[in-house]
Amino acid sequence: MIVQPRPKAVTWRCEAYRRLVASMDCAHCKRPGPSQAAHADQGKGMSLKADDRTCYPACADQPGRSGCHSLIGSRGFFSRDQRRVIEQNHARKTREHIRNTGQWEASWPQWGEE
Repeated sequence: MIVQPRPKAVTWRCEAYRRLVASMDCAHCKRPGPSQAAHADQGKGMSLKADDRTCYPACADQPGRSGCHSLIGSRGFFSRDQRRVIEQNHARKTREHIRNTGQWEASWPQWGEE
């Protein structure tokens, strides 16, 4: 078997986008922001970072309360397949909200669903 190297996918990284996402209410439980810009797990790993356009706002842990960021992302509360559906839906709705409110910068590349 011959193993062919596969080039890394180009991921878009933008601090301004992540900060905008983090300023929003939690996409999962609707807790008022600020939130954390949570990246979808799909497409990252082995030193690969997820594209910032996969971010969605998720509330953080607080004393006595687990936040949606950790519940969805790392606590094992959802199966991998459930998590991927949740993350994709939240990220899509986040991008739609940013576009619909006129906050999508002209220099930001669109996502494949458009």
